Amino acid sequence: MEFPRNRKPYSRIPQVSLYFPYLSNCFYGIFRYEQLHGPWNISLMGDIQGDCGQMDFPKQQDSGRIIRFGKNIVPELFQADVPAVVTDPLEEHLQFPQVARMTRFVFDSKAVGKMAAEYFLQKRFPHYGYVGFFCKANWSDWRRDSYLARLREEGIDGLVYQPLNIRNHPWSKEQKRMALWLKSIPKPIALFAANDYCGIQVMDTCQQCGIDVPEEVAVLGVDNHEILCQCHHPTLSSIQTFPKEQGFRYATILDRLMRGEERMGKIYTYGPTEVVSRQSTQCTWIEDKLVARAVEFIRINFGMPIGVPDVLKFTNVSRRTLEVRFQKELGHSILQEITRLRMEKLSRLLRETSLPLRELASLCGYWDDTYMGKVFQKYFACSMTQYRKKYPHS
Repeated sequence: MEFPRNRKPYSRIPQVSLYFPYLSNCFYGIFRYEQLHGPWNISLMGDIQGDCGQMDFPKQQDSGRIIRFGKNIVPELFQADVPAVVTDPLEEHLQFPQVARMTRFVFDSKAVGKMAAEYFLQKRFPHYGYVGFFCKANWSDWRRDSYLARLREEGIDGLVYQPLNIRNHPWSKEQKRMALWLKSIPKPIALFAANDYCGIQVMDTCQQCGIDVPEEVAVLGVDNHEILCQCHHPTLSSIQTFPKEQGFRYATILDRLMRGEERMGKIYTYGPTEVVSRQSTQCTWIEDKLVARAVEFIRINFGMPIGVPDVLKFTNVSRRTLEVRFQKELGHSILQEITRLRMEKLSRLLRETSLPLRELASLCGYWDDTYMGKVFQKYFACSMTQYRKKYPHS
């Protein structure tokens, strides 16, 4: 985002309050912005138990606010004269005119559902399902609907588990109910969970029931909360939403609002970027054992400069035989599978690192970064430099 050349100066250090019902990874991005463009006085407000309603409001006047509503709507947050950015409001929040008039960031939950479906479809699971959020939420419904819609395009009917409202239904009872469902569903199955918290609860319940993850139940979450995803065994695969980068964007827009460079009321949308694959989904259900062996070889070695001849040598069959069976089983060629994995890794490294292109080429199995750039251009319809500029604060 570009800033106006002649910025309106502040007469005092801005007092910025973050009203969140829980600790969020987006705080890193907000604090990073303050380090670069501050100084700001930042206060963390809210109840970590999930509520913005149980709090003492600061005596000093806020210069600006970044808000994510919890269980309760707090009238004090509706002061029209205080610039505010609201993140991912629910339908119940938008019923308040004051919220509808605020600047909002809205996550594209429909894109998340589609990405989850396409990720699992590549793995060729025989069964698919969705586990909803533990409180009624529009974003969970959107993720469910787009996930199931993408599956239906392939002629697949996905299963759905909708938990009872955990606010008035203890988790101990809900877990027993979930356990009965997990035992009853056909396996192996790919389960897409509404977010990482739901994914962890699914895996905990599987563990209690003696259900193997990912061999019987593969689990995919959303948000890629690294502590949550990494501390569990097996580790949880998750769809990356870049909350740290979004925090930087929240702060950028709030700064503009506080300086009077932008009016309240704009709506900004953002979406998922990739699936961060971990142990909870590291299996591919391919009926053809020859193709399965070839795919496993490719996934282990695609970071090296291997080609189709190396795959043929490993499987010890003719190219025609393997290409025909690849096409029948996966719907694409051997080379396309190698390229797909390399492009996934390359795009992630472009977003998350500042490594030079020559070094990226060696990490992604290419001898030459010029040729790698041509493949990338064809795959993503933009240059590697253009792609990297989209993620300046990752």
